[in-house]
Amino acid sequence: MKFSSLCLGLLVLSAVACKRDREIKEYPVARETSPAPQPSPATDPHAGVPGMAPGAPMPGADPHAGLTAEQLAAGASGGNPQFTDTPPAHWKKQALSPMRLASYQIQGGDGATVDISFSILRRAAGGTLANINRWRGQLAQPPIDEAALAQNSQTIEMPPRKITVVDIEGLAPGADATKDGRLIGAIAEVGNEAWFFKMRGNAALTASEKNHFIQWIPTVKPVAPAAPGKAAPPAPPVPPVPPVPPVPPVPPVQPAPSVPPVPPTPPE
Repeated sequence: MKFSSLCLGLLVLSAVACKRDREIKEYPVARETSPAPQPSPATDPHAGVPGMAPGAPMPGADPHAGLTAEQLAAGASGGNPQFTDTPPAHWKKQALSPMRLASYQIQGGDGATVDISFSILRRAAGGTLANINRWRGQLAQPPIDEAALAQNSQTIEMPPRKITVVDIEGLAPGADATKDGRLIGAIAEVGNEAWFFKMRGNAALTASEKNHFIQWIPTVKPVAPAAPGKAAPPAPPVPPVPPVPPVPPVPPVQPAPSVPPVPPTPPE
């Protein structure tokens, strides 16, 4: 009897142990999170700069680097004003555009060309010096400061505008020397507007046209608005056309008189 009770107890313990082994146990596991992707040095312009967060703007950097002065000047000054000017006879007039109020081309020997333009735009940040330094950058020249600008520029008085003229020589890598190499530009700032006069092309041809360019600048003037005139008097009314008299009827055609018959010829 004792042996039977012992065997029964062992069987119960074995069943409980097997049940526990078959139970599935779940344990919470923390999920691994992949680090946020960082810009590679090839794409991040600030890679390696101490204290710079990836993607942050570079302090003091020019966000407009590489753009032309016209593109940087925040677009046209509004509307499409009309201007008159007196160019030299050998300047060939070119088609205008929304940005150009005057456009000319000069052609020289061996394919040399020079492009001349005039535009009015809103003032870009930085003023005259910033725009001249952008022109210098286009010809692979280093920027200058206000003191150097004062020593390397001339002024044209054109009241109420004071025009600063610069002469920049240089050739960017890969540029065509027949079409580039020298830029003579002038900028006048009045209020929120900037007037841009620009001559750029083959170095020798551009230099030979400098005096013509300087003399042309003061001739560029806005067309005065037409004075309001009196309204033209109304045209007198056209008198009515008299009726055409009726055409009289055509009389009927009378029949032609009958021809008497020809008598027969007597026999011989």
